[in-house]
Amino acid sequence: MKAKLGSGAKFKAMSEGVAMSYMKKGMGKEKAMAIGKAVAAKAGIKKYGQKKMTQMAVKGKKRG
Repeated sequence: MKAKLGSGAKFKAMSEGVAMSYMKKGMGKEKAMAIGKAVAAKAGIKKYGQKKMTQMAVKGKKRG
């Protein structure tokens, strides 16, 4: 079952996957997570555009 757009599940899965690959290479957890989130954000902006990604981020932050 696909995650609903705007739920944050796809973003979380991608950012954690990227972070895990960086941690396997010996990078610290915090720095790897920051890189993972940046990569996921950049991919989302490319796919959905800056406006839509900003709307989804605001919605996600309100949800907690």
